[in-house]
Amino acid sequence: MGKAEMLRVLEETQEAVVPPKKAVAWGCEVIKCLTRAQRETSDTRQHFIKAMGHHAELVAQFEELKAR
Repeated sequence: MGKAEMLRVLEETQEAVVPPKKAVAWGCEVIKCLTRAQRETSDTRQHFIKAMGHHAELVAQFEELKAR
């Protein structure tokens, strides 16, 4: 569920009277979506940090080879 879709659902939910079970189910879906997005962001950040470390090593090796 994308951000626009979540906002649309939120607006519709605020306009209508939602039975408590539906509200809880919808809230659980939002929590799942946000948790998944946070996990993916964390994974992406870790991959980026690893790639930048590898890049720094390669730059150092390149500079060493260039100095010879």
